[in-house]
Amino acid sequence: MKNTKYMKNNLGIGLIEVLVTTVVIALGLLSVASFQGNLFSGSRENKTRAECQVIANTKIQQLRDTVEKTGVSGYDSLTSSVAAESLTGVNETYSLSWVVTNQVNPERKGVSVTTSWGAGGVDNQCVLQTVIAFDNIGNSSLAATTSGAGGIGASPSTNAESSDDISEYIDITPGVTSEGDMNTIGGKTFIAQREETLDDGTVVQKGVIINLCSSYSPALTDFEIFDDSAGDFSGATKVRRVDYDGLVGKEAIELYEVPAKYPTYCTPRVRYNGGVIVPIRGTVYSKINTAKGKKPILLLSVDLFTFNVSESGTFCMFTPIFGDTEAEYTCYVGGNCSNGPAGTLQSDGTPAASGDETIVTQCPNPIIKTEKVGPGGWRGKVGLLGIAAEGYNVCQKEEVDGVPAELDTARNYYSRRGSGASATNEGINQPYDCHDFLIIEVPSATAIKVHDECLIQGAGHTLASKNIERSVSGYNVHVPTPNIASCP
Repeated sequence: MKNTKYMKNNLGIGLIEVLVTTVVIALGLLSVASFQGNLFSGSRENKTRAECQVIANTKIQQLRDTVEKTGVSGYDSLTSSVAAESLTGVNETYSLSWVVTNQVNPERKGVSVTTSWGAGGVDNQCVLQTVIAFDNIGNSSLAATTSGAGGIGASPSTNAESSDDISEYIDITPGVTSEGDMNTIGGKTFIAQREETLDDGTVVQKGVIINLCSSYSPALTDFEIFDDSAGDFSGATKVRRVDYDGLVGKEAIELYEVPAKYPTYCTPRVRYNGGVIVPIRGTVYSKINTAKGKKPILLLSVDLFTFNVSESGTFCMFTPIFGDTEAEYTCYVGGNCSNGPAGTLQSDGTPAASGDETIVTQCPNPIIKTEKVGPGGWRGKVGLLGIAAEGYNVCQKEEVDGVPAELDTARNYYSRRGSGASATNEGINQPYDCHDFLIIEVPSATAIKVHDECLIQGAGHTLASKNIERSVSGYNVHVPTPNIASCP
């Protein structure tokens, strides 16, 4: 006999349940389909916007990649787009346009690049903005530290192409000639210098080419004479203005060294490309061991004052003789006269007063602009290289006047434009006087011990700070009057 009640309760799923289940599944599938559509649409939009930004940024880099200031493709010729460019990308066809505006103080160009697609407008475009200022490629290179024993020099230096080494060197077999002697090899006359070890381990003696001063045309004129503490003649420099860039006007200055041993001969040393030489002057004092009642170590015996202009952008004269515990130095760096002011030169570029030593420390008259040198010319470090390696230290204003500070045997020179994160550094474009160095010896030196020793040895000395900053606004003009803030 069949159980009728049991059969009625197990007849299966009803039509209503099937309909409800169908609706739930359909809604779920529709949601998934809608999500996938939105996902694909969002992904496409993101890819389109990313491609849009790449195109705009590429255009900015094209405008920024300008290696010349003048000419049809130079910095001065950067202008806004005449008509929008059409570019076919992976995701869309884009419309590209840009606006270039000239700005001053400092001179620069504002650039706004707009890339759009479809109907354009706020939702279908990307806009990138930047500022471009012309700067020679060489300005981005930092010069390396001078190798070897060290010496007064600048390192590192951004040089801004303010100067070039024009010396010519020759390798000599060691022992053929003595240091400081003049010889002739292969028809060229040279002065033998110290021995050096090449990268492959070969030991050579370096010689620098030298010629009769009277052999140069245009003729050389006297610049400065260097004396030791006894008042004896110990070398000199000569200069001449030359046209190096091929444009109208003598925008460059060549400096030649006259050795004391051969006063009728001149060695080409450095060319300053900005139309003016900027001297940094001071005295190097040796106070080594004097606090301990011992005989002071002489500057000549320290033998740490070599210099390599090709690495630092400067040329220094430092000529102590035996017995000196103090000797003056001058380091010549290059400025930039593009923004003046005009100096005391005649309209044809010749000195207004024959034999005037300061003529190349002023800008020419009329002003001759140079496209080669960066704003303000040279900036970098000038100091006593190799001192720390010998176990010595240098006292500066921070050690004498203040609390123990980070030790440094050099000073950093620069001009500062602006403030905060947007501030930029430029060349000094002004001479400095009385930037003395005080050498001391402190066994097992720490900042505190050096500070204590500098307080003793630095009594009576006026020393400059480790950072020499000049503030500029507007054009970076040359200032011919030396900064004497560190003079007694």
